[in-house]
Amino acid sequence: MSIFTSNLQVPVFYPTYDEFENFSSYVSKIESQGAHKIGLAKIVPPKQWIPRKMGYKQKEIDETMVHNPIKQEVHGKDGLYLVYNIQQRSIKLSQFQKLSSTTRYTTPSSISNDIEKLEKKYWENLTSISPIYGAGRFFEKLK
Repeated sequence: MSIFTSNLQVPVFYPTYDEFENFSSYVSKIESQGAHKIGLAKIVPPKQWIPRKMGYKQKEIDETMVHNPIKQEVHGKDGLYLVYNIQQRSIKLSQFQKLSSTTRYTTPSSISNDIEKLEKKYWENLTSISPIYGAGRFFEKLK
């Protein structure tokens, strides 16, 4: 059966707090259970997990670099698309934050609560607006 005609469901995982603390081990564990087979999984953090206990200091945001963000260009039509991931120059997190707040990249407030309209907008803009991704993390160092 083709992946395009099957109705695969994205697997959802709920790790315990201890499992979530060692995220790479948890990913290895769920991959051993076949989570990698469709190339996508949703991992829901445990309720007691706090993304950043220390909060965010503006100085830290100003000094942190987003190393080689990726500009994702999509070309194609009629359901057949080719994606190019193009490395950009590193920028400060504060610049990335400003960029993400521009009208080009923010969710239009008029449709922000309408999933169907948001999805339609996504597909309409797929080949005309190239998103920029800043991979990495902005969390405390684990001990």
